[in-house]
Amino acid sequence: GNLRGSKSTLFEGGVRVPGIIEWPAVIQSNRVSDFPVVTSDFFPTVGEILGSTPPPSHRVIDGESILPFIQGERETRQQNIKWAFNIRGNPKKSYVAAVLSGRQYKAYIKYKKGKALLSSSVLYDLLEDEAEEMDISTTHPSTFEALHQEVEEWMQSVLGEAK
Repeated sequence: GNLRGSKSTLFEGGVRVPGIIEWPAVIQSNRVSDFPVVTSDFFPTVGEILGSTPPPSHRVIDGESILPFIQGERETRQQNIKWAFNIRGNPKKSYVAAVLSGRQYKAYIKYKKGKALLSSSVLYDLLEDEAEEMDISTTHPSTFEALHQEVEEWMQSVLGEAK
C-alpha cells in the first residue's frame, strides 16, 4: 500500500494492522471501522468487561477501554495513542516517540540521551497525507507543541513507572 514504514517502525505501515472482534452476544451485525486501537487498550477493556475495580489512581494506565466502541456507543477515542520505540527503559539511548491525535494528527518526537530533538521531529496530517511525506510542524506549531508536551508527560510517566 501507500503507507510509509513497516514492522519495527512507528510509521503507519508499521502500526496500522487490521483487527477482528467477534462477540455475538454484543456485536449483532458486521461492521467496518477505522477506530484506532492499541494493545494497551486491552487491559482496561477486559477490566471493564469483567467489572473489576480500576487500579489506584497513582497507577498510570496508558490505554482506554474500547468497550463503548465495541457496543457501538462511541466512534472516537477519549485519549490519544502514544508509542515509544527503542526505549527499553533506558532514557540515555536514542529513540523515537509518537502520538496519534484522533485520526488526524501524528507527531514523531526524536530523542537523544533523553532530550527531545525538535528540529528532527515531525508532524503529519494523516487525513491529508496518509503516506506521511509532508511535515507540517512549522505550519501547525500549536498542534505540534501540544502533542510534543503530551509525549513529554507520557514519557515521564513511563520512565517513572519503569524505575
